[in-house]
Amino acid sequence: MSTENQAAAPAVEATQQAPVAPQQAPAPQPPVQAAPPAQEPAKAPAAEADQPYVYNATGNANVDYALGVIGNAGIGLEHPAVKLAMDGDFTQLRHVLASKGVAGSDALVEMIEREAKAEGEREAAEARQIGQDCVNLAGNVEHWENVVSWARQNAEPEEAEMINELLGKKGTHKIAATYLLTLYDRANGEREPQRSATSPDAGGRPAAPAGPLNRVQFAAEAAKLRQRLGDAYTGSPEYAALGRRLSV
Repeated sequence: MSTENQAAAPAVEATQQAPVAPQQAPAPQPPVQAAPPAQEPAKAPAAEADQPYVYNATGNANVDYALGVIGNAGIGLEHPAVKLAMDGDFTQLRHVLASKGVAGSDALVEMIEREAKAEGEREAAEARQIGQDCVNLAGNVEHWENVVSWARQNAEPEEAEMINELLGKKGTHKIAATYLLTLYDRANGEREPQRSATSPDAGGRPAAPAGPLNRVQFAAEAAKLRQRLGDAYTGSPEYAALGRRLSV
């Protein structure tokens, strides 16, 4: 081998040993993903059907029938239209029934209005009769008004509630009135002449002597007398004996 050839050899050898630039691997491709299934649009929740409402019976066949129809339409006692109707304004109730497609809604509301008016007239007549009975028991209007004014100033809250409840009901109003009159007599030491609201000459056997009665006991005993003797019990000797036992 010539010297020229020996000198060139390292160059070739160097060329053969030169590092080869690394080849870059291709960037990984993201895996192919299947398209998500198409979602159906969300459905609005179905409106709940009106639940029937059951009203308590009133004892009036027409009113109970009307309330049954109104309740079946899902209109309950707390509905704003019903609350207005209870105050005498039936406009909204008529509209609500019509909007719900209740057959004969106008005639139904008219029937309720007639019954409400008749009931109001009955209550007014009863209140007038109660007032007149109390005046008759007291002797005159002025004396009864004095008794009522005195009771307002002296009755305990629980006692006043009991008296007002009894005075507001026909059948027990005379018990409450005579109770107040008796208390007023004992507190003031005098009494206007009393006229019985019924027959003044009703009799009976005197009650056996017993101990003193408080106000609640007196009212309870007076109620028993009325059940036994009727409305004329205030003119009986038994009632007079109860009055003497009352301790104010």
